[in-house]
Amino acid sequence: MKKVLLFIFTAFTIGANAQITCTPNNNNTTVGSTPRADSIPCIERGVYYEQVVNVLLPTQYTVQGINATIDSFKMETVSNLPSGINYVCYNATCTFIGGKNGCFVVYGTTTDTAKRYDIAFTGTAYVKAMGFPTTYPIDESMAQQAGFSLYLKVIEKDSACQLGTPTSIKNIAENTQKINARFDIEKQQIIVELATLNSQAETIELFDLAGKKIYAQTINNTSGVYTLEYSNLQKGLYFVRVNNTATKVLVY
Repeated sequence: MKKVLLFIFTAFTIGANAQITCTPNNNNTTVGSTPRADSIPCIERGVYYEQVVNVLLPTQYTVQGINATIDSFKMETVSNLPSGINYVCYNATCTFIGGKNGCFVVYGTTTDTAKRYDIAFTGTAYVKAMGFPTTYPIDESMAQQAGFSLYLKVIEKDSACQLGTPTSIKNIAENTQKINARFDIEKQQIIVELATLNSQAETIELFDLAGKKIYAQTINNTSGVYTLEYSNLQKGLYFVRVNNTATKVLVY
């Protein structure tokens, strides 16, 4: 009888998990993950949780000055989830296609310690450079830069959900400054805006989608607005980082 009950319970659990899925939001035009890490609801200890995360990969990027086309990214590992919290993708292989929306669901119940959990992703990128298909192993940092950025905050039941600043780079302090970057097509410049001013020297760095640093500039953060004049930029998605805070910028 115990074996029968165990079989029924197992079948019920598998069936319940099979119902958890998501449908990509094809109206989404925001490259990266949506909602942003700082907008995802908290997890209450002991309460069932379910959250859909949409992901839109860019179609183009540059690596070592070469234009490349992103075919897909296969998500292979997801680590540092609270115990009892799982994930499932919109397709069986957790493969996200360049230029197309995909999604995954984070779900489950946890009784882990109430704190912030920085989630790390790894996988493989399938790209085509100079007409030749190739693959790139994507580590945690590169996956975050490509839009797979997520942290989950576990709170006590019925507690207020107080999210940190909008950054989910692994092991970065929560109270870092906000930055914004935009591309000026007429002047062919990247404009970087810093929300918090201080008198300390800081470094603005520019990375391509493969995580290669292609430009760096030391600044005194007192005016709040800076210009990156890097003449060799190709069209594509880049990442601007000031110390430990990063944001995306599209060059077109």
